[in-house]
Amino acid sequence: MYLYRSVADLDDALSNCDYIVNILPSTCNTRGLLDNNKLELCRHRKSVFMNVGRGDICTEQSILKALK
Repeated sequence: MYLYRSVADLDDALSNCDYIVNILPSTCNTRGLLDNNKLELCRHRKSVFMNVGRGDICTEQSILKALK
């Protein structure tokens, strides 16, 4: 079974996932997409984050804040 979600469902998806793999390109729609507020949604599941996409989807500061 495949599950597809849109950006409108991102909050729900992030709060229910064990792994997040960013493979997004850098576009005006994706820059900053995984900011502090979005990464905060992963806190209770202690999700694993892998970033192989472009660096401006989330900042180092957002990742460091999420780790703390």
